[in-house]
Amino acid sequence: MGLATGRLPLRIPQRGYLRRATLAVAEPSRIRLLTEQIRVLVSHDLQVVATQGKHHAYAVRETADGSADKRLPDYPGTTPQGRVRDALQQFYRAARTDLGVRSPNDVARDEVLPSDPWS
Repeated sequence: MGLATGRLPLRIPQRGYLRRATLAVAEPSRIRLLTEQIRVLVSHDLQVVATQGKHHAYAVRETADGSADKRLPDYPGTTPQGRVRDALQQFYRAARTDLGVRSPNDVARDEVLPSDPWS
């Protein structure tokens, strides 16, 4: 956060995966806090999925800072961004299950185009 303004020192996109990835880079403590809040209210399965998402968001942050992907040996053939996308899909399905949605697995994926920088 900017010291004088209390605002983030970067422009955050308004929607979509890039917004979530930017927040993962810019607000790791917020992600930890939200994950802990979720854990109080939801099923065990959703808690596990939320924790995995936090785990992968941290990897996105680390690689954005120029560090190597330390989790690559555990997830060969993947990228942190792809793992966050997959974790979000799992989170949506688990949340929809907790909420009693009739078709919890019917979650639209974020469209990733070949020209997208995070694809």
